[in-house]
Amino acid sequence: MKPLNVLEMPLDKVALIEASAGTGKTYTMANLYLRLLLGVGCTPMTVEQILVVTFTKAATAELRDRIRANIQQCHAYFKAQQTKPSTPSDSQSQYYFDLFQATKADYAAAILRLRIAEREMDLASVYTIHAFCQKMLTQFAFESGMRFDFELHTYESELLRKLSQSVWRTEFYSCDLVEAKAVSKHLSDPATALDLVRSHIYQQKLPDLPQAIAEGVKDWQSGNFSKQNQAYLDFLEEVKTYWRENETALTEAIIADLSASARQLNANKYKENTTLERIALLAWWSKNSLDSSFPTDALLRFSTDYISGAIKKSCEFELNAHFAKIQDFLTAYEEEFEAAQSQQSEVLQYIFLTALRSKLAEYKATHSEKGFNDLLTLLNQALQSPQGAHLAAHIRRQFSFAMIDEFQDTDVTQYEIFSKIFIQQPEAGQGFIMIGDPKQSIYKFRGADIFTYLKAS
Repeated sequence: MKPLNVLEMPLDKVALIEASAGTGKTYTMANLYLRLLLGVGCTPMTVEQILVVTFTKAATAELRDRIRANIQQCHAYFKAQQTKPSTPSDSQSQYYFDLFQATKADYAAAILRLRIAEREMDLASVYTIHAFCQKMLTQFAFESGMRFDFELHTYESELLRKLSQSVWRTEFYSCDLVEAKAVSKHLSDPATALDLVRSHIYQQKLPDLPQAIAEGVKDWQSGNFSKQNQAYLDFLEEVKTYWRENETALTEAIIADLSASARQLNANKYKENTTLERIALLAWWSKNSLDSSFPTDALLRFSTDYISGAIKKSCEFELNAHFAKIQDFLTAYEEEFEAAQSQQSEVLQYIFLTALRSKLAEYKATHSEKGFNDLLTLLNQALQSPQGAHLAAHIRRQFSFAMIDEFQDTDVTQYEIFSKIFIQQPEAGQGFIMIGDPKQSIYKFRGADIFTYLKAS
């Protein structure tokens, strides 16, 4: 990375500007905008030819106001400098002075460009990412294949709620008892399942599944999931029964040690309150037929290996056969069931997610309603289609220069859109600048991908 010089940086290249918080990023963008308007180092441009994209309406409004104010201040400075030259007093007046020096040979044209830009700022191409996609889809409807009668819905919560309920009925109503218990445990209900997968619903492409999760999905589809889970439930019932029938033998020596004047077990490993809470938990768990969890941490305290490691030096604590049996149960769980049980939530979430994405795509294909995320998907699909190069060329000819703000919050779909338009086949003399800070990515919840940023850099 090179230190940025706003007045000297080339405006006909693809570039990435890293700007951390407090480094004057908006100031830099507003000053670049002035250069483009005045044609310092490039052909002069209008406000409609300079594309500026950011991520929120508030940021768009703030940036538009800052650019407008900068144009007004530069216009006033030029007029004052023409009639009464002065020496720059700070970095901003120095920048205005440098622009004035670069354009004073045609002062009248420079003043006219600033005046027109100030008057036409309401027409400036400063958009949110979704507004940009919407404008391109509607403006180039034939090239993009966009329906003329589409309805843009700001929120799709109600649609997703209805589709989630439909998926729940389709995927899980036919489950047997064993499968139903797993679904209830890990997904609970349609609303909870929707919340678990919401951040992945609109991703262009889901990431590749780890092999273990993929195998779990296959097991669900083939019916092996139920058989495997039944084996686990049988094992679980065996452990619960053993604890109920032998609770006294398992706990009495340890409880007695808690209050002994000369303790045989390490007090840090067997604190009185914590140990009694674990015993109460195991008693409740062993009698609750609906609880299908395996309390490894609690059972561990009553196993041979753990107790042996807690016996103080020169002390003797009787290790009975019941502790060895608990040790056997823990080993069996780890070797036979732990991996599959730990992945069940991810497996069921994936099954629910893929069914929901499929149902949502089917709905969107047959209805005119579109959401904001659909705008990105539709434009990206149009750009990747056989007519995509033609569409990208139309957009490039409309914008001689593009600046993408907060680029660290860009996901794969958004990067593919800008890459197709401005990076893969740029027009001669066209510039494209990405501005961001990887340390400030705040939109992971909606799919922002810091690796996309690093790829672009």
